[in-house]
Amino acid sequence: MNKNEFISRVAKKGGMTKGVADLALDVILETIQDALVEGESVHLVGFGTFDITKRKATLIRNPRTGKEMDLPEIKTPRFRPGMTLRRIVR
Repeated sequence: MNKNEFISRVAKKGGMTKGVADLALDVILETIQDALVEGESVHLVGFGTFDITKRKATLIRNPRTGKEMDLPEIKTPRFRPGMTLRRIVR
C-alpha cells in the first residue's frame, strides 16, 4: 500500500475528506520526526515505539582491497511494534 492508498483508507474509515486525512498524516509523521530529532521516543500504546539507536564506531575492512576503514558512530531510527500489533499480525 502506498501513501495515497493509505490516505484513501483513512479518509473512508474516518468519514473525512482525503485532504483532511493527508494533512493529518503529514502532521503525525512530522511530529514523530521532530521528537526523534530532539532525542525523544514516541510511545503509542498498543501500536509501538519509535526511538533512536546508536550504532557504535567500528573498524571495517574492504574485502577487495584489504584496506581498513573507520566506520563512524551513527544514529538511526527504529520502530518496535507493541504487543497488540504483534498479536493482530500473527
